[in-house]
Amino acid sequence: MSRPVFDMNVFIEYKDFITDYHFAKMALSSIVLYELTATTIDKSLWQKYTVWRKVFTELDRFLVPTAEDWWQSGKIASRIRHGEKSKAKGRTPKNPNTQKLQNDILIAQTAFACKFFVVTSNLEDFRKIQQFLNVEIVAAKEYFET
Repeated sequence: MSRPVFDMNVFIEYKDFITDYHFAKMALSSIVLYELTATTIDKSLWQKYTVWRKVFTELDRFLVPTAEDWWQSGKIASRIRHGEKSKAKGRTPKNPNTQKLQNDILIAQTAFACKFFVVTSNLEDFRKIQQFLNVEIVAAKEYFET
């Protein structure tokens, strides 16, 4: 079963649209949970995130990058950084600031490894990644309209 993996921006921008139905279908990225936790100062949110981590771990839907995910993500970051030619998409513009893409690459890689898809409103960065990784990306706006 292909499950959605929400990017961090989805939890922020679409929080009023995310229901129990969505939680029942989705997998949770440890990278996204890290981003959410690292950017909050509200202890009640930390408690909520602790529950999410526990529940998604018990359901075996908590995505934690493996050594292979890190390796593949590093190769993708290098290709983007140096503007390497993609087999399917042609040359990508050089992007020396791939550090800021690291988390998105890991989210995409772990979703891809599980045959899941990423839901995001950050389409620009994920399209760069998609040039080197055949991961399905769905615009958050489209996902929540259906």
